[in-house]
Amino acid sequence: MYTLWYKHRCGDTFTIADAVRRNNSLVTRAANFATATRNKHCGAALELVHFNPVLVEKVQELKSLDEVEAAALIESSLRSFSEMDDFMRLAGVVKHGVSCHKRDDGQKQLVDLGRDCWLYLRRFLKVSDILDPM
Repeated sequence: MYTLWYKHRCGDTFTIADAVRRNNSLVTRAANFATATRNKHCGAALELVHFNPVLVEKVQELKSLDEVEAAALIESSLRSFSEMDDFMRLAGVVKHGVSCHKRDDGQKQLVDLGRDCWLYLRRFLKVSDILDPM
């Protein structure tokens, strides 16, 4: 009986500790994106936890900023990949910018989207939605 109870309790403790570790890792990667490291995984983390007050504290700690400056830096970092070329470059889809070959049938392509249209689509598209190359 004791063994079953112990396994049940340790299993719960591990699950909680693992969730805390993953959340802490996300906040750390998001703070790294806001302060220096501009890569896909850190950008994806920033999209997930940009609203978290612990992120502001982490950025304050890393950059020695006050709360308002840290929040502004986070917001600026989030906006830094809202445009199509920046998003696609960060996600690893393109190296420099989005361009398409001209179509013979005249159909619209991704680059033909207006900025407002792109920003509307962007609300539903996250960096983590783009698969890594194999």
